[in-house]
Amino acid sequence: MQDRSSSFVITGGIACLLILMAVGAGMIRANRDPQIEAVQVSLDTVKGFLATFKNFESFEGPEVVAETSVIYDGAGKPVRLADFKGKLVVLNFWATWCAPCVAELHSLAALKLKRDDIEVIAVSRDLRKSAAELADFLENNKAKALDVYQSQGIELDQQFPNRGLPTTYIISPQGKIIYKMEGDTDWSSDSALAFFDFAVKQN
Repeated sequence: MQDRSSSFVITGGIACLLILMAVGAGMIRANRDPQIEAVQVSLDTVKGFLATFKNFESFEGPEVVAETSVIYDGAGKPVRLADFKGKLVVLNFWATWCAPCVAELHSLAALKLKRDDIEVIAVSRDLRKSAAELADFLENNKAKALDVYQSQGIELDQQFPNRGLPTTYIISPQGKIIYKMEGDTDWSSDSALAFFDFAVKQN
């Protein structure tokens, strides 16, 4: 796995958007073109969404999902994350004992239903819950649309480390790890959807 020194942590702002926003703002002052104003509004919306997280990290290097990064479905069968190439992947790590995780489950399920071009994968970090128990938990928390996935082994932990929960990684359709978010949010909000539109266009 590539050294994570190739990544940068953004606090108090989103560096990858600030330049675009500054350029857009300058253009708007020079010319009140409706299309330019729409771009500015979109960028402001994306910035607002990213500001909801405790920490946001963007990966600039060519770090891709390893062939050994495996999760397990509700039947206990291994599923390779590399097999999801072709779709933008929202890889969310959660647990039943994590209140912020539970709070955002319904919005992850809503995102899954809203966007066919996005694969939403919620991986439970519960060590003592069966797949059946997790399925019941998801249903009871308005997240029945989410499939049950669990984590086993150290390979996944090494490539997708979690300092806390919930933690979410965004993986491009090319299989490249592009963003890491720490903290909960509303994944089905208009600002979240604007962010995903931005992420798809940029990758």
